[in-house]
Amino acid sequence: MPVLHAKARMSLPGRSTEISLSKKVWSLIKSRSSRRRKIDCKIDFLPSVSERPFAVPNPHDFHTPQSSYTKEELLRSSEGGYFGPGNAQLPAPPMLMMDRITEISTNGGKFGKGHIVGELDITPGHWFFNYLRGDSVMPGSLGLDAMWQMIGYWLGWSGSPGKGRAIGVGEVEATGFVTPETRSVRYEVAMRMVRRGKLVLGIADGTMKVDGQVVYEAKGLKVGLFTDAAAALSQSNAAPASA
Repeated sequence: MPVLHAKARMSLPGRSTEISLSKKVWSLIKSRSSRRRKIDCKIDFLPSVSERPFAVPNPHDFHTPQSSYTKEELLRSSEGGYFGPGNAQLPAPPMLMMDRITEISTNGGKFGKGHIVGELDITPGHWFFNYLRGDSVMPGSLGLDAMWQMIGYWLGWSGSPGKGRAIGVGEVEATGFVTPETRSVRYEVAMRMVRRGKLVLGIADGTMKVDGQVVYEAKGLKVGLFTDAAAALSQSNAAPASA
């Protein structure tokens, strides 16, 4: 899932300008500059131009929520428009990291704020086993990305507009790996906080199980939904997906 890189608006006395600047870089510049002279300015971090507010359809106008999804349905989501033009979608293979969603709700999970469960079937011929030559394991980042994918999907499924962007994660602990001997992977994600409105944000905890054993635990997984004018316009003639 793409990670948001924001621009910033810098307001100096008498003028305002936009700059491409990360928070870390700005902190460094401000720290060094303040040693020479006082800086009187304000920094507001903004989404990139393509992610600024734009009217996109309500996902429920295009899709009736289900309690589970097959591989074919997930593939349809990866084609775009499943939740309406400009809204959340899963990545296409090979980056689609699940074969099915077996459970999804708005009030389940250990926090009672919604949950989603996905599964991935493993075979020795999976593409990621060739990623590290001589070391046939699934890169750990893919397990983390799978949980980000699921949160973005959940936000669209539950009715929020916009495209998903991974924002961050609090803690990640890995105690095992996916190898060619693995048969199945199960992701269990529980929503901790959901914020809707001008800013759509989902924060969740998740685990990844390999053949029933927990090997990844992630806390504070964060995904935001942002409108994308270019994507919405390019799909403006797409027909609503049926379910």
